[in-house]
Amino acid sequence: MTLDKTTPLNRRFALVLAFFSLWLVGALGSLLLSGWQFVGLDDDANAVFQVGLFYLARAAALLPSATLAGIIFAKSKFARPVLAAFLTVAGYHVVSLALRGAFRWPWSAVPGVNAIIPVAGELVSIFLLATCGALSAFCVVKFATR
Repeated sequence: MTLDKTTPLNRRFALVLAFFSLWLVGALGSLLLSGWQFVGLDDDANAVFQVGLFYLARAAALLPSATLAGIIFAKSKFARPVLAAFLTVAGYHVVSLALRGAFRWPWSAVPGVNAIIPVAGELVSIFLLATCGALSAFCVVKFATR
């Protein structure tokens, strides 16, 4: 059996490969943020700025994993690869958020900060990552030469 580069990926294999890439590349990107420190969170403006900056940096660190997942879906046999990429990336990060929240409330490390600030940052970063995955799938589908 020879491997043809133009043959699209099987849907099940593409889904497993996308989850694996989200996990592995995302973990490597998350290592960049291991030493992040919050300082001077006395007022809400400073807290919003620092927490927002953290989630922007986190989304940037996870961006390659979402992009790779979108490319994998674009090269698969999914009928709607853009929708599949968006839902898979969003679903992966929502489940990851739920697991982190179930085992260790991630925002208790910063006492005195209104809880809506990090929750909103988390939800916005999930939406940005899912949109990036869908956009990368769209670009590969739209601009690929067949």
